[in-house]
Amino acid sequence: MKTAASRGPGLNTSVTPEGRFRVGLHQPSFTVANLRSNDRNDVLGHTEEGAACRNKTNFPTGDVEVRQGRPIYEIRNAFSFRGATFIDSSRAGDKAKDPLAIRVPEPEECSLRRALAGSLRDEYQAVLNRLPRPLLYGLAATSTDPEELILLADFCCRLEYNGADEPTGLRYREKADGTIRAHIKDFELFETVANNPHLPDTYKQVMVLRPGVQGDSAIVGEQDEATHVYEYLRANSYIPGGHYAANLADDRICYRTSELTREDMTGMRHLYYQRIFVMLAQQLDIPCPVRRRGLNRGELEGLRREINEALRKTPIHPATLWGWNFGYDFSSSGYRLHASHQMIHQQYAMVPENVGTV
Repeated sequence: MKTAASRGPGLNTSVTPEGRFRVGLHQPSFTVANLRSNDRNDVLGHTEEGAACRNKTNFPTGDVEVRQGRPIYEIRNAFSFRGATFIDSSRAGDKAKDPLAIRVPEPEECSLRRALAGSLRDEYQAVLNRLPRPLLYGLAATSTDPEELILLADFCCRLEYNGADEPTGLRYREKADGTIRAHIKDFELFETVANNPHLPDTYKQVMVLRPGVQGDSAIVGEQDEATHVYEYLRANSYIPGGHYAANLADDRICYRTSELTREDMTGMRHLYYQRIFVMLAQQLDIPCPVRRRGLNRGELEGLRREINEALRKTPIHPATLWGWNFGYDFSSSGYRLHASHQMIHQQYAMVPENVGTV
């Protein structure tokens, strides 16, 4: 193995001090002890000429020797918690020749409504009533027909409309415990329809994007310079002390990474830095200079300098958790593959330094 990654103070990186990108190169050759007891000799099928295809190579008689396996690249990640990335050289080479090959392909056109020759609304609703749930979920996730998705939205929840037949909100009802909840007939189907990019934006807004429609999480930050991002507090979180989510707002709808702008990225990152700095300042008894508005860049930098100075006198060991969510998907089997909130967003928190025991 050739190891060429450089190491700076507290930082692992594949970028050398000279600015060159260098990675480790594995050229595998190894022997594997054969610990299998039994052999099988199955016929897998036949060629067009009638010759049998057997599984003999799957059951070697002795140890297995791998000589001159495909080279593997090892790339160090700058963040220690990410470790290293191992990439098959053949796959890396293919992607280097065509970087666009790594993207998720655009979905094919899909519409059950059109396949049924444009069934009338009532007829199509009857079809939906007869479809098994897995097929409904698959249709909600993959349909590219806005009209069909509108019908699916009407099928899974109760919507309110104005005189122009435009959706204006959800219908709510009181539950047995006295709480008021949106009248949603199938929650998984509801979320899957609402997260389909081909659903008209007016439906996305009233179903899941308008602040408050998904619950009572307080909005405690906002960026509205050339973008629009809300910072939601997830108070009852899987992270002790809660976590925060920088979500693009309902007037800045973004379901694909290709739709993200530099201003979106800047807005989300600003909210992340702002929240972490303010939380650190609280721990160090540094007063936050503002309320009911965000810190501008100058104020944020000033707070950062105060924190650095205070840390020299009162050392603490803060740790932050930060992550991306790049959207939603849902398996027809019912397996959830998505986060609890729509669109592309960031989540972050400060992780407590100490923990009690039970």
